[in-house]
Amino acid sequence: MLRSLDSLLGSAIVAPDGEVGKAYNVLFDDRSWAVRYLVVETNFWFTRGQVLISPTALGMPNWTEKTIPVQLTRLEVENSPDVDADQPVSRQQERVMIKHDGWVPNPEPFILSDVLNDVSVPESEARSGSEGDPHLRSAKEIARYRVDASDGPLGDITDFVIDDERWEILKLVVSPESSSDNRRVLIPTRWVSEVSWEQRRVRLSLRGTTTDFLTKP
Repeated sequence: MLRSLDSLLGSAIVAPDGEVGKAYNVLFDDRSWAVRYLVVETNFWFTRGQVLISPTALGMPNWTEKTIPVQLTRLEVENSPDVDADQPVSRQQERVMIKHDGWVPNPEPFILSDVLNDVSVPESEARSGSEGDPHLRSAKEIARYRVDASDGPLGDITDFVIDDERWEILKLVVSPESSSDNRRVLIPTRWVSEVSWEQRRVRLSLRGTTTDFLTKP
């Protein structure tokens, strides 16, 4: 079934022996757009943090109750890899800035998806200078990016459409710059040619003007 990412986030993650936390984010591969991890904010009484759970451990979500079953015990979830185990591109590049330039992060608290937006570093440098998958992306980070058509900016990504059976992001929900009626445009992820953390842009491979995309069904 197709659902928006916004409707998925905040869902209770329920193990056979009780609730373990809430869905906070998803990390995905920007080539296949397959969800690699669900980021879960745990609610154990003795600790609180974010862990990564593979979609292979998830059952079918119950959208009426807004719950997602997980085929792990509470203890297994507690011992799951934390968010530093496999960091998305944006977080990898932030680490490169700290390591190479002596840059100090914002002293205010921040979490995985709330990485800096106003610093840039070549993506090739991040790939060579940090550990992690250069194609792993944070959905919450990409949700702030702008989509470029062939003739210029189309609009900003505001949400995603996810297949909750295959755990794959199928479409980008874009708010067009030229729209005056708050409508949204759905852009299939197969049309994406590049995702740039440095420029905070998503570029489309399918040629077309902004008007073309606004008139597509």
